[in-house]
Order: sequence, then structure tokens, then C-alpha cells
Amino acid sequence: MAEPSETSPSAIKDTIDAWSRALVEGKLDAWATYWTEDCRLMPPRHPPVEGLAQIRDYVEQGFSDLETLTLSDWHIQERADLGVAITAVEWTVKSRDGSTRGKQALVLKKDAQGAWKVQTVIFNTDGIV
Repeated sequence: MAEPSETSPSAIKDTIDAWSRALVEGKLDAWATYWTEDCRLMPPRHPPVEGLAQIRDYVEQGFSDLETLTLSDWHIQERADLGVAITAVEWTVKSRDGSTRGKQALVLKKDAQGAWKVQTVIFNTDGIV
């Protein structure tokens, strides 16, 4: 089994940071470029959402008033063309006081050009604080 890379975790984090920033800024066309073609979102208390068009619909309905998104407690592993990032996540929306905290796991794949793309996101929530 290959050992984790010491050079790519920062590239994975950079990709996730840019993906998150585009979402918060409402730049969904840019945000969509960070996903693979076979993407999947697995939100809490909801069936899996498969495919970019369906994921975008889910996000537009549930996160259209996203104000902040903060990722912390990063744990990143990378082997060849597969990366996994596990983080704590906290977000606020404009329509509600307080923030929601949770955890997430992201699976990333390298595309043919060597860029990291988000393939699967699984997240849960600890509730509003």
C-alpha cells in the first residue's frame, strides 16, 4: 500500500478552500467546476444526492442564504489519485441566528490534468449553537 503523500495535502486543502469559498460567495458555476462527473452528496436525514445537477438543486434550495462556512480540525490523507479530507464544519445562514456545527468527510479524485476534484461529501450536524 502506498504511503500518504507529504506534498499533496496542501493541494487538497487548497481545492476544498476554493470550493467552499465559491459556495459562500454564491458563485455556483465556479463551485460546480470542483466536482467530478460521478459526484455524490450524502446529507443528514436525506437520501443520497447523485450527479452535479441534483447536488446543485439541493444546495440552491437548502443553502441559498449561506453566510459563512468555516472548516477546522483538518485530517487529510492522499494516495496516488485519491484523497480524503475529514473536517469539523460550522456555517451560518442569513435567515437564522446562531450557527450550525457538524463534521464532514470529503473524497477527492485527481482528474486527467492532475487537479483535485470533489467526488463525495458526507456530512452531519451537531445542531444549531
